[in-house]
Amino acid sequence: MSAFDHLVVRKGAAKIALIPGEVLAALNAGQIPTLSLNEFLAVDLTELTVNVARQIGLGPQSERLQVTFAMLGAFKPMKRHLHIARARYDLTAALPHAEPFCDRSAFWCT
Repeated sequence: MSAFDHLVVRKGAAKIALIPGEVLAALNAGQIPTLSLNEFLAVDLTELTVNVARQIGLGPQSERLQVTFAMLGAFKPMKRHLHIARARYDLTAALPHAEPFCDRSAFWCT
């Protein structure tokens, strides 16, 4: 049983301001999926990516991720996740022990 199991069975917040701090922290840590568009938009994508990179064995300070982080402001919020996912995919594809990529922020796997 995970320390975050009680957060998985919640109702998604109707407003970003109504997301509890504990939920936002777990979302940013990549421990629980988002349940609403508001939660999806509230996630700190840089923090989430660094946490997930560590969980899957990547160096969060890799040049590919840093370049992507630097460009995030140029993209619309809904497109930022796509660019981060592509960067993580590029990095994991080169690993000999790479497992299928799982985007915990959007809760989908390839």
